[in-house]
Amino acid sequence: MALVGGGGGTIEELKPSEWDRRGQYKDVVDAVQAATSEGAAAVKVYRMERGTRVVYYVAGLDTKAAKVVGVRVKAVES
Repeated sequence: MALVGGGGGTIEELKPSEWDRRGQYKDVVDAVQAATSEGAAAVKVYRMERGTRVVYYVAGLDTKAAKVVGVRVKAVES
């Protein structure tokens, strides 16, 4: 878990549709999808929770460049 900052929190994998139920972050998902070489199927959302603070990683794999691409979204949930 060094890639996301290490332990201390729980991490779960979500589908983009589970994370963005209202379609508010479609642009974010579309941008990550466009940056991957695998398309929509390659985009995953990882939710890392530490108390009320949550960090979401919207990520995909660009197999042609052998790189992970994505964005980090911070949130406070109660």
